[in-house]
Amino acid sequence: MPDKPDILKGYTMIPNELIRRGLMRVNFTTRESRIFWTIVSFSWSWHHTYCFLTYRELSSYSAMSLVHTHETVQSLIDKNILRISKTKQKSKFILNQNVETWNVEFKKNAIQKEMETSGFFDN
Repeated sequence: MPDKPDILKGYTMIPNELIRRGLMRVNFTTRESRIFWTIVSFSWSWHHTYCFLTYRELSSYSAMSLVHTHETVQSLIDKNILRISKTKQKSKFILNQNVETWNVEFKKNAIQKEMETSGFFDN
């Protein structure tokens, strides 16, 4: 493995606002994190806002049992972080980019409070 990742082999563009207002401040469970990043990998990595996967594929890619995959997807849906619609064979997974509508408790630490007062989130 090389010393550092090679961006020529691909990279994922994630909106800064989503990182700053959401991901830096929310505490995902380990399973929620796996599902979230698996869906990011199969959607935003391909410059799409959604991906089509079966639950079995999602389970395999996120290294979780099928039961835990279903439970975790439902947890993310309940928190309004994830939406799905079903097709005949696969599910369409869509990550909600409107962080303000997530049903989670956002954590703030001293660094994030300073970033808010300094205008860091204004960009």
